Amino acid sequence: MTLERKTVLDLIAPKEDGTVEVRMQKQTVLDGEVLQAQFHRTIVDPLGDVDEQFGLVNTHLAQMGFGPVSTAEIGVVRDTAAAVRAFPDVAARIAAIKARREAEEAEGNATADAGEPT
Repeated sequence: MTLERKTVLDLIAPKEDGTVEVRMQKQTVLDGEVLQAQFHRTIVDPLGDVDEQFGLVNTHLAQMGFGPVSTAEIGVVRDTAAAVRAFPDVAARIAAIKARREAEEAEGNATADAGEPT
């Protein structure tokens, strides 16, 4: 009897703003039969790095006693994100998000600098 706790990719849902929602199944398997399955989710930010995100996800899964998302499955998410983000409308939305975040960061830095004694 072989008991295994593994993680499998279940759903990739790209969104129009470049966000990629990913659902995985954490499975407890006995001799090839799934005894229990629970969903685990992550969202890759439009400006986020898929590999970096899944590094964190796999660390979290390991802490819970489950195997990592495979390199091949991470590659599928990476390829899906790249394909969706290449559409002109999506690329424009991502550029707008990036510009807004940079402006907010600059404003926050200016506010912090204004509060410092000279």
